[in-house]
Amino acid sequence: MARIATIYHQLHAKLRLRRWSPSGVADFVIQADDELATVIEQLPRHLQKDEMQSGQAEMDSEGQQSWVATQRTSLVMVLLYYRLAGHRILQAYWLEGSKNFARARSICLSSAMGVIQSASSAAVTFKRLRSYQKLLERVKSQNKLAREGLFMLQELKIKR
Repeated sequence: MARIATIYHQLHAKLRLRRWSPSGVADFVIQADDELATVIEQLPRHLQKDEMQSGQAEMDSEGQQSWVATQRTSLVMVLLYYRLAGHRILQAYWLEGSKNFARARSICLSSAMGVIQSASSAAVTFKRLRSYQKLLERVKSQNKLAREGLFMLQELKIKR
């Protein structure tokens, strides 16, 4: 988790150095997203998503070690949140109507939906996380989706 926070803060440190062009900002965001992907690849096998769907053998091991599921859920939430936060930096550009940032917009929306879906699930592992963390991440994600919905409605009204 420390590596994830480091990636996020390095991104913001680069952005504060000076005023960057939209394409420069997008390059930094994509680079940070690639670094997050590297973090995911370097996770221990029991915390990776593929391992999560491997069947009954894992369920037995999780029964013996309940912390595995809790840790995996926590990591999923953190990764989705930081992915959302990183790409949200480009929101000002796609709200101006630029089609060049469709990837960032798509990642923001899918990450926000992933956070909400994880928070809404009735999984016991998610209930072990701190309640304020669940609430904060859920509210931020719902806020993002609501703003995006309003933007889409405004676009439809303009086209008519």
